[in-house]
Amino acid sequence: MRILALDADIHGPGIDEAAFRSAKSMFEYDVVVWDPASFVGTYARDPWNATYQGYPCISTDDSARLIADVARRRKEIISFLEMGRVFVVLSAPPSHVYYATGETKTSGTGRNATKINTVASLDAVGSCLPVEIESTEGVGDGIEPKDEGFRAVWRASRDAWFYRAIFTKFPGTPLATVSGTDKVIASILRTKGEGIFLLLPALYPILEDDREDAEDDVPKSLFSWISQLKGGKENQLPEWAERYKFPEDLQRSARIAELEETLASVLDEIEIRKAEKAAADQWKLLFTSSGSALEEQAKRAFEEIGFTVQDGPPGRTDLRLEWEGRQAVAEVKGVGKSATEGNAAQLEKWISEERIAGVQDPKGLLVVNAWRKEALEDRRDTFPHQMLKFCKQREHCLVTGFQLLAMARACREDPGRKAEVARSLMETVGVMPGWSEVSSVFVAQATEVVEGSTDPKTAEVQGENVVEA
Repeated sequence: MRILALDADIHGPGIDEAAFRSAKSMFEYDVVVWDPASFVGTYARDPWNATYQGYPCISTDDSARLIADVARRRKEIISFLEMGRVFVVLSAPPSHVYYATGETKTSGTGRNATKINTVASLDAVGSCLPVEIESTEGVGDGIEPKDEGFRAVWRASRDAWFYRAIFTKFPGTPLATVSGTDKVIASILRTKGEGIFLLLPALYPILEDDREDAEDDVPKSLFSWISQLKGGKENQLPEWAERYKFPEDLQRSARIAELEETLASVLDEIEIRKAEKAAADQWKLLFTSSGSALEEQAKRAFEEIGFTVQDGPPGRTDLRLEWEGRQAVAEVKGVGKSATEGNAAQLEKWISEERIAGVQDPKGLLVVNAWRKEALEDRRDTFPHQMLKFCKQREHCLVTGFQLLAMARACREDPGRKAEVARSLMETVGVMPGWSEVSSVFVAQATEVVEGSTDPKTAEVQGENVVEA
């Protein structure tokens, strides 16, 4: 099999390499692999080349070469596929570019006259291909093969593949999607003349130190599969051939069915665990968020501790609380710096309104998620000294979002502590003591150094300490 790599980082015996813009003919080869990622850049090499609306704007000379090469290669690809060959594109998002049309306009008159080159937009990659493709940019390595042949290629070299485009319109049938979705990232089209057009995910660039192993890994499995594809109908068994089974086929079929059942069970459990983690992660909003998201999670935390909770009326207190017949109001704030006297004054206003409404001696709780954009270990004091006198005189209880999280977790793990924790909130005057140790909520993190390297890597210590939703 004769193979040509156009701008593609694929190497090995029998593989010739060339640039897409070169004069190298495709017709001497059985398979051509094109990686268009840097295609536009080969025409925008002049440092004086400009941009227009954020996209490359090719110089006049290079524009003429670009348009000529696009037209030439497009015709060549069409003929190549009609000859029954295989053209592979390592998919990339649209390559928008502005090129000079050759027309000029004159702005101004006399000495102030300026010639302006007229430009037009072009999807350089899409214009080269004889198939209709629409895609959006998207990068990742979660690839789920939908074709058994490509699955074998992917398994043999899964660490080498990643996607950088998601197709909303694609030729032929899907070969792979983004894991767990129906978002297509690879496809296959059989053209007239038994040609094959393949859209495949991209290949990571091969480092010099890894080149020898990579050459044995990716090309062999990839081109072996392509060779099977080229077998066409002659390489496919007719349906009636399924009547003839080898002795080991029965045992193999039973094992496949068993494994598929196990796989379905494992996939179901993975989805359940992912849902549990997503729900548990919502608790982290208590030390990361602000606004309604923080208020809603604070409401859940107070309920976990044993309070009966109601949302406050619009424009008034955030939460109304009740515990063992005692009433409380909570002001919940997420701020970028420390709490302020204004937060405490707002709480006192809600307390006064509750008294006017007939509530006897309501307790004021000020919950503040301060320094919310910083890691917990980097945060400074939430409640500055200048606001403490005001709060103590009015018997406010001051609590951080993280403290509220720690309390809720403790009550979830040991419901017998609910009364103790709720009572401490109702009786504390000033800053709530304790409940601030990060290690009491989250598993410890250990730093290890990989032998022979000076780069530290963070490894999670074994253990389980997760609040379930």
